[in-house]
Amino acid sequence: MKNIAQGLFLVSVCFVLAACSGSPEEMEMPTEEDSLRADGERITGEHSLLLHTDFLGYHHGETVPDRVHVECKNKNCFLGFTPFRRASGNAFGDGAIDISKGPNGIRMAERRHSSVTRTIHVRSGWMQHSFFVSEAVLLGDIIPDPGTVRAASYALGMTTGINPTVPEGGATWRGAVLGRTAGVTESLQDIVQGEATIVVDPGSPDFLQADVAFTQLQNLRTEQAYSDIGWNNLDIKDGGFARRDSESDNITGQFFGPEQEEVAGTFERSGITGAFGARLGDGSKQ
Repeated sequence: MKNIAQGLFLVSVCFVLAACSGSPEEMEMPTEEDSLRADGERITGEHSLLLHTDFLGYHHGETVPDRVHVECKNKNCFLGFTPFRRASGNAFGDGAIDISKGPNGIRMAERRHSSVTRTIHVRSGWMQHSFFVSEAVLLGDIIPDPGTVRAASYALGMTTGINPTVPEGGATWRGAVLGRTAGVTESLQDIVQGEATIVVDPGSPDFLQADVAFTQLQNLRTEQAYSDIGWNNLDIKDGGFARRDSESDNITGQFFGPEQEEVAGTFERSGITGAFGARLGDGSKQ
């Protein structure tokens, strides 16, 4: 009798659990957007470094922007003495997200959201340990100087601060680049997108250099093409690289992931301010 009672009890527990959880047919599978939001929350929670461009303000179609300088250290960036952070919510918000595949299979997410104070357009690229974002904001009528478009880009992720281990034949990271040009209009749709390739030749772990190339650059709205952008012989130190020739000609990048399998960063050159991300190998694995 005792064994029968135990068996009935187990059956009743299983029945309750099944009723609560639903059958496999009744359970909703996570959507692509659900998975992307979950990845965003995870990366934001794990990230140890934030890279950010200056904020650029374009007034009523002018091509020479006002500039607000940004300094970053670890997870924090600073506008003067005021710290700020970024998170996946900045890229997603509460609105609907359009998800697509970008260059070299990088997941892309795009959203547009309007309120009384501003209209925001964001396009972002997503990997397993990092993401990168290009953002444009049109300030509304209740803000001083309405009609100004503010543009910025950033990247964040989990980094070990260790230089990548490079085999004898060298290593290549392939991905995508996103940016805004001085011609960004109030429609905010003028996104420049292209392919990002980062090559590191073999050498001592303490003396490595990276070559960065942005190619196939094109305005996604107008299909206007742009010349390739590149940097050579960037010294890699503490898992990252940087070069600043001027406030409008610079690049900062960092290797992300436990095995430095990703790289992401920000840049400004040739009138384009943007961010990039790439994965080790052929870029096909997400």
